[in-house]
Amino acid sequence: MAAICAMFFAFCILHSELPQTTQPATTTSQPAADLATRLDAKIDDAMEKLRLSSVAVGVIREKDVVYRAARGFANREKSEPATCDTLYGIGSITKTFTTTLLVMLRDDGVLALDDPISKYLPSDLPLPTSTRGDRQITLRHLATHSSGLPRVPPNLVALLPDPYGGYSVDDLYKGLGATGLIAPIGAKCAYSNLGVGLLGHLLERAASKGYDELLQTRIFGPLEMTNSFPRPTPELLIRMARPYKGERCEKDAHTWTFDVLAPAGSIVSSVNDMMKYVALQFRAGDAIETPIRGGSLAELHRPQRLLDERWSAAVGLGWHITPDRKIGEIVWHNGGLDGFHSFVGFCAKKRVGVVVLTNCDRDIDGLAMEILKLAAIGD
Repeated sequence: MAAICAMFFAFCILHSELPQTTQPATTTSQPAADLATRLDAKIDDAMEKLRLSSVAVGVIREKDVVYRAARGFANREKSEPATCDTLYGIGSITKTFTTTLLVMLRDDGVLALDDPISKYLPSDLPLPTSTRGDRQITLRHLATHSSGLPRVPPNLVALLPDPYGGYSVDDLYKGLGATGLIAPIGAKCAYSNLGVGLLGHLLERAASKGYDELLQTRIFGPLEMTNSFPRPTPELLIRMARPYKGERCEKDAHTWTFDVLAPAGSIVSSVNDMMKYVALQFRAGDAIETPIRGGSLAELHRPQRLLDERWSAAVGLGWHITPDRKIGEIVWHNGGLDGFHSFVGFCAKKRVGVVVLTNCDRDIDGLAMEILKLAAIGD
């Protein structure tokens, strides 16, 4: 799963003729039409240069979808064209859903962000501590990648093609006891799939409900994300885009399954559904209570940890934050799985957001950022 990835994509050459679908947006003004023309050209160019099997893109302003389009094949072997309802693995974007559940449960009085993780684990479970033993890892540390935990558990045997499948609660507990911190607790940010996977497990124990149920009842249901699922089940694999990898995205990849670390990267969704999730983010600070308080949304997007002294990047509660001189702060997350890559980002100042999903192991962050900036300043 992807950490903070490079913002620019590598250029490749044309590989084939691909189906194209630009679906009508809800806004039909002349500026929107001009934007669509420019975005069509940019996406077509990226399809050629990145050799993508498919890409699905959505752009939203406030509650209005101003652009959505799909290019290429969800399944080349079946000549099945991609649409904006095609299902993709969104990988580490899942982490933002996990931290959203965290603040929801906080608002319910179930937990506090600065609770030590030991509060929600068996009392006899050995846990990683700093060398002096003067600090404990908290839920906030996990949500901001500042726990000192490594990227993956030391006892995770990456059995390809499904490295996270079968890693159970028992494995997690055994791994925690054998984990050495890579930095003092709270001292620095180090991206950790283990940390957010553990966070989701702690939310289950605090709420006495499974992660899948929490997602469905607290986020998917209220937002009417009817085409989103907590993890790829065997039945769901038939409906999902087929993942590809290789220099020309010509090789079959493998859809990862998840066990206890699902909260770090398991969600399956579509562009149309993910735009509903982006629209929710624009209500940060509003006087709303459901499905999440407006103030809590703003807290998720607020920088919690600066990544350098120049304030060129920061981490919120699960989100990455990048300042931009032209359009203001960009709040975003990406995801990378075997054969899938994804990006969600938005600019609160311009009230513009973008979703980009592909079924190839290609970094599409640069493309997504260009689309976001074009939509933000293209009026």
